Amino acid sequence: MKIDYSTFEYDESLYGEVDFNDGVSKKTISVEIQADDFGNIPEESKKLLESFFDNYSKYKEALLKPAYEYYLKRKAVIGKDDPSYPDIKDMKEINDVITIKTVVIHDPERYCKDSIGLVFDCPWDEEEGMGIRMTGLKVVKIGTNGCRY
Repeated sequence: MKIDYSTFEYDESLYGEVDFNDGVSKKTISVEIQADDFGNIPEESKKLLESFFDNYSKYKEALLKPAYEYYLKRKAVIGKDDPSYPDIKDMKEINDVITIKTVVIHDPERYCKDSIGLVFDCPWDEEEGMGIRMTGLKVVKIGTNGCRY
């Protein structure tokens, strides 16, 4: 997927939006790309962002089980009687209740070159959402949106 980076604005990182069709609906997703020391987008970061959108279904499939396990853990600790926790019976159903909101491309000098952060809206935590950090197609951290880093 080709992305127009000229619309991104710099403020310690580069921020922009990408219109994307995930196969179900068209979405506008916020993007944060951690810039190099000169405020530029590293080429590796561009390739990673474009690859993420080109392979979105693979990323989504890779995070379903960890996202479901995170939901179950949160529900057991916090949401036992909380109606904001929907009744999700298996990991495929998690896909129906989380919505991607933000993609963060990490600085390849500080993180692995294929480290990406994702923030999802979720009904059980409308304020914080769910944050996931992935290296390639492996989830390395999951929690509230701060876990994207």
